Formats: sequence, C-alpha cells, structure tokens
Amino acid sequence: MLGRLARSQRVLPTLFSQDISGAAKAGLAGYISRGFVGPIIDEKEALAAMELFGIEPTPERMARVTASATMAAYGNDEYAAPNYNSMKALRDARTRKVLRGSVWMYSDLSGRVIPVECVIPPEFLRVASTNAVDLDAREKAAGQAA
Repeated sequence: MLGRLARSQRVLPTLFSQDISGAAKAGLAGYISRGFVGPIIDEKEALAAMELFGIEPTPERMARVTASATMAAYGNDEYAAPNYNSMKALRDARTRKVLRGSVWMYSDLSGRVIPVECVIPPEFLRVASTNAVDLDAREKAAGQAA
C-alpha cells in the first residue's frame, strides 16, 4: 500500500529500521528500489537486509557486515587492533580518534552494489554520543566551563 501511495504522489519514501526482517516479512521487497545495508551484528537480520535489497549474501559480505570493529582476542581488550574487515566505524583504542567511518553497501536502481563510507563530523559526535567515555568528557567540560 505504501508503495502504491508513494508512486501516486510521486514521492520516494525513506524507511530506517533495526528490525529489517520485519520489512521482509511484510512483503516490502517489491517496493524497494535502492537502499543501504550497514553493519549488523545479528546474522539473520544481516541476511534479511541483503535479500531485501537484492544483494547477494556471499560469505565475504556476510563476514564484513557482522564483523566486530576490533580484533580483540577475548572481546574486551581495551587496546585491540581495529578490524579493517569490519564495516563498523573504527577508532584508535588509545586516542578514540576515528580511523575510518562506517561502511555501508549501497544497492542502486540497476542492482549494482558499491561500498560507501559514512563519516560523521567530530563536532556532531562530540555532542551526540551516548558512549560512557564521551558522556564523562562532556560532563567534565561542562564543569570546567561553569
């Protein structure tokens, strides 16, 4: 229904979801002409996203979409090396400087798939982050400014 209504009004609806399998179950695949697939931890959701956007879920793509941002041996290594195979944004463990933005697979109208890096400006990250380290830094800066 959304697809027909959008077409009749000559608009392109844009939907964002963390529950992509819900869109697939709702039968929206026939109404999707292009889209982005970003890093997704859940393998089932990653597979649903690729199928929804007509992206072949090769083992290499699935590994990149679901890969951790670090190469920590035990999952909690505070100085773990960044995993450049991951599509997640990568940061230097010591300085927290962004080394590379997140990578998204863009599927266009012709079915081509290209990687696109998403770089969020540091100023936006500084004021919008909900990470505990960033929250503490903002509180400290606010206390010094007062």
